[in-house]
Amino acid sequence: MCGQNRKLPSRGERISIGQTSNGSVEVNGEKHRFLVMPRYGSDLTKFLEQNGKRLPEGTVYRLAIQMLDVYQYMHSNGYVHADLKAANILLGLGKGGAAQAYLVDFGLASHFVTGDFKPDPKKMHNGTLEYTSRDAHLGVPTRRADLEILGYHLIEWLGAELPWVTQKLLAVPLKVQKAKEEFMDNIGEILNDYVFRIFLIDSYEKRRHLSMCGQNRKLPSRGERISIGQTSIRSVPPWRPLTASFSRKNFK
Repeated sequence: MCGQNRKLPSRGERISIGQTSNGSVEVNGEKHRFLVMPRYGSDLTKFLEQNGKRLPEGTVYRLAIQMLDVYQYMHSNGYVHADLKAANILLGLGKGGAAQAYLVDFGLASHFVTGDFKPDPKKMHNGTLEYTSRDAHLGVPTRRADLEILGYHLIEWLGAELPWVTQKLLAVPLKVQKAKEEFMDNIGEILNDYVFRIFLIDSYEKRRHLSMCGQNRKLPSRGERISIGQTSIRSVPPWRPLTASFSRKNFK
């Protein structure tokens, strides 16, 4: 039907999918299914706990690129992950292994919506509440939802705090949903402010740019905590290398 002349596996035969293998075996008349996957290192949560819940800027960008690669593969095959979080990101083992991150736990993975956008009350608020997307709050799995979830993590990994977490709203999912909607409604202003205050490298050009825009803003000192919308973040020198290897030495 697919135009591919592939041999189907026999019952009980072991098959391989990438680096993962699965199959079944019969023991004392009882059939057992198994899944074998590579052994990975620690999850990202442990590194965050050891380093004040933030990561070096270059490491954050490297993580983002690797997670986007995972998303691209999943989305191109019709699935979304829907539950990215530090506990579901594992590092490799061995020499140089920690330079690669792996996304695991596909318990909430599902086909994404391609037709009409129809909220599903049975699936509302699925995922990890502080990070789940606005679409997931409505019970709809979408590709953009995966990207939104990653975005919330990038904010925290860079040292900021999510408003619905600081406001202690996690006990009420509907309040978290509303807070995210308000936050994302202002995302253009927030990103604009962030670009102005952090990513214009030269101080003179930064002041000149702000002056031309009619804005008399005080520039943040290196390492100073600043507020962007309802989010606060410690200012990072823009000349800091963005190509740092994603390895354990980055977390010391």
